Amino acid sequence: MTGLWAAVGGGVIVAGLGQLAATPLGAFLVLGYAMRVESRRARGASMADACLLWRAAPKVGAAVVGFAPWGLLLAALWGFAFDAAIVDPDGTAVASLRNAAGALSVLLGAHGLIALARGGRGRHFVWPVGSAAWLVRTLQDLATEPRWRWPSRPWSWPRPSEPGAFTSLGIAACAVLGAFVWLAVPVAGWAWFRGDGPGRLVITVLAGAAMVTVLAWLPLLQARLAAEQRWRAMFEVTAVRRLFRRTPLTWTAVIVAAYALTLPVYAARVVTTTSEAPAVLATVSTLGLLVMRPAVGWAYHRAAVRPTDAWRPLQWGAQAGLAVGLFVYVAALFAVPFLDVEGDLGLLAQPALLAPLAP
Repeated sequence: MTGLWAAVGGGVIVAGLGQLAATPLGAFLVLGYAMRVESRRARGASMADACLLWRAAPKVGAAVVGFAPWGLLLAALWGFAFDAAIVDPDGTAVASLRNAAGALSVLLGAHGLIALARGGRGRHFVWPVGSAAWLVRTLQDLATEPRWRWPSRPWSWPRPSEPGAFTSLGIAACAVLGAFVWLAVPVAGWAWFRGDGPGRLVITVLAGAAMVTVLAWLPLLQARLAAEQRWRAMFEVTAVRRLFRRTPLTWTAVIVAAYALTLPVYAARVVTTTSEAPAVLATVSTLGLLVMRPAVGWAYHRAAVRPTDAWRPLQWGAQAGLAVGLFVYVAALFAVPFLDVEGDLGLLAQPALLAPLAP
């Protein structure tokens, strides 16, 4: 059942991070967390050690499943109260239902806190009577033992060492600023196509070629920033080219997959107009970010520990495949300025490189 709890908990965690990413500051926090995971993966940590929420997922899933029946009961009771208020606003049933729903909310809230104090396992959330019995026993022990301590620490895990001076917000800000610096020139050249200036077709083609080049190296540069914790790492192209030559097939597969994950986000950004769109798009973008960043960190570590370059024809083939894949991606981006509500600025909303986006 651990796999089921982990799947449920992972979905809940991604949804929560998506809701957080729908806000401007929250988007930077989510990006910073994802880059922290990427940084640990780039230094050789396993996924369980790199992603702190990975270990919490089974307990979160078990807690959600265990608490779900009581949550549904509470939602149904509040729904009855709202329906009764519509049918008979001055009736006695409305006050009774609201009082019952309020009391149940308080009791279930206390039950959830006690379940966390007991250790936060799924079975602790299922039966409120067990929580009440545990609370009585705990108060009795507290009365007889002045130095009594909590019997367990819910959802605790060792925190990995974090070398470097950047905070999560700092590393996210550096990654976003560095990406803007690299993307500014090709985006400006691409915007020229919308105008009537001379030679706009030539400039647009050159801007497209520059966009392909920038998109090829930016994931590696951001991975180096995360691993090295230095601002200048965002511009060390020679170093990342050396890493690419060591594992060209790995880098090609990871980079193409990372950008392919963003195409559904762009499509949804164009067609979605409902009020829930920001949260939905931020959740989808967050999911892609949490998949892509650890994968890029793993590819960086794999290249860093390899002592020699790959076979030269293999490098050429990987570079050609990467160029073709990015050409298709950039061709798809060609329609963004005409369809996106932000116009040319929509090209800067790169969910594979920047914070999770929302319309």
